[in-house]
Amino acid sequence: DATLLTLYQRCAVFALPSVYEGFGLPLLEAMHCGAAVIGGNNSSHLEVVGDAGLLAEASDANDIAVKLATVLDHPPIPRSLPPRALERPSTVPRGMLSTLLAKPVMVPLEEWT
Repeated sequence: DATLLTLYQRCAVFALPSVYEGFGLPLLEAMHCGAAVIGGNNSSHLEVVGDAGLLAEASDANDIAVKLATVLDHPPIPRSLPPRALERPSTVPRGMLSTLLAKPVMVPLEEWT
């Protein structure tokens, strides 16, 4: 989608400090578009982001604010992240990514508790 691509490319930082994220596909998309990213230091974010972004404690608003301020207040940091981020999607095994994109996961609403 062209709108999403534009948003990823023009954002100062893409933050997704999710407590639970199945795979972290939005982070991967943002990195592929050259955005500086902040993910949660839990679940798949550790592997998806690696050293190509910053990780914050997803349940700690102060830590998230510190990471956002780090990126927004220090221009060299966001400029240093996208080059590594552009390489990051290539580290995801193709078979895994293809499977994730081809088969949407359906979870009954009652299991979301």
